[in-house]
Amino acid sequence: MKAKLQFTMDYKEYMDRYSMFCLDEEMAEQAPPLMTEEEFEEKKLLIIDCYRTYNDFISEGKEHEASMYMINMIAPLEEMLLL
Repeated sequence: MKAKLQFTMDYKEYMDRYSMFCLDEEMAEQAPPLMTEEEFEEKKLLIIDCYRTYNDFISEGKEHEASMYMINMIAPLEEMLLL
């Protein structure tokens, strides 16, 4: 299964999601740290690159590597970006 290469969320949307999910009393302890706009943009570019690498693994038939890459690289970034 290929990953999406488009990432359309902007910093305002990220802040809205952060306010909605991470400032809730129940979620506050588990919430990732709030990113600055610069950090957000860096992570946004990084996750697009990670999706591309994941898709390359899939195209090359390297399902195990793709799975490990998803677990170790993409999932933590998605959590930081509140996807």
